[in-house]
Amino acid sequence: MPAVGTFRDGPSRPHTAGVTDAGTAPAQRWRVLVEGASDAAAVTTLAARLGRDLTGIAVVPMQGITNLRTHLRAAAADGLPAAGLYDAAEERVVRRTLVDLHSAALDPAALDPAAHHLFRCERDLEDELIRACTTDGVLDLLAERHDLDRFRAFQRQPFQRTRPLDAQLRRFIGTASGRKIAYGSLLAAVVPLERTPTPIRRLLDVVT
Repeated sequence: MPAVGTFRDGPSRPHTAGVTDAGTAPAQRWRVLVEGASDAAAVTTLAARLGRDLTGIAVVPMQGITNLRTHLRAAAADGLPAAGLYDAAEERVVRRTLVDLHSAALDPAALDPAAHHLFRCERDLEDELIRACTTDGVLDLLAERHDLDRFRAFQRQPFQRTRPLDAQLRRFIGTASGRKIAYGSLLAAVVPLERTPTPIRRLLDVVT
């Protein structure tokens, strides 16, 4: 089973799993494009738990969907197929990017990003993981991480008081970059495998 990569803030660097004993990375087979380091941590963690071999697969945090075109072009220049995840709110950008790269005559509304191995998360990947873990499961995880008191204080903020619990959890996890990266991996480590978010499962089915 491949080792899970470590991600941190800073310039995006491809993470290629399965480095050999000699210390050299194997030839790449796919390039997986995700928005940020928290998404990369979640994908690699769940791949390991599901027994999916990421050897030769670079999981690349793009640092935002606006960089999708650049990364798709880079993958094509390197002779690599690309796959990835995106948020529902970004679908318009994804469709336009694919049209620009593949067929200017194509109507973006008629284009299916999944046919290009790009899979949509409802809201975002944190939302997918929270729903898969259930709000009770996430609260248990917060308690284990000694973050529950911080979350309760966060809930008392005026803007948060009337929001649904799942929206509060999603916002709390995303309020600090270090917390978002940590919980991307932590949620992926505890989600029941039979509830693996569909976008991640579809992505792994393509690349592994």
